[in-house]
Amino acid sequence: MVVQVFNATQEGLATTAELDEAFANFLESPGWRELQTRTARRLCDGSYTFDGDCSKPPPPHLSFAGNLIQKLLGRLESDHAGHAVVPMQAFLCLYEDGQDACPNHVHDCRQLTLSLGAERFVAVEGEKILMRPVDGHAMPHTMGLVLWSRPRFLPKP
Repeated sequence: MVVQVFNATQEGLATTAELDEAFANFLESPGWRELQTRTARRLCDGSYTFDGDCSKPPPPHLSFAGNLIQKLLGRLESDHAGHAVVPMQAFLCLYEDGQDACPNHVHDCRQLTLSLGAERFVAVEGEKILMRPVDGHAMPHTMGLVLWSRPRFLPKP
């Protein structure tokens, strides 16, 4: 399985205070839209597109996330020195309760996932990965994943 798991705070991408603030701002964001599929429901915001330009700023309602997303893109670039990282979109998902989920799917590209909020499992090629803190912080939003063209879903608990 081609999955890299990292801890955003331990790698210096953000402090827990910065992630707490980002999490609160994401929850209050006016950009959320319901996405209902045949098997799952969640809120999404796909308005932050890059068009291949890493430095493209976020839309106004996500301006608070620009610095964090730039650091995450930098993390991807440092992991893949010599290969261009061409970002397409920062696609945000909000799982409001334990019933929200994401159906099994795959993208033909690298995906960087940062988990904010309550711990959840992400299933990648049938293996469940618990997105949780490793530093004991009360808000378990410090875990990240980098996936490359692998089937994944966020199961209902």
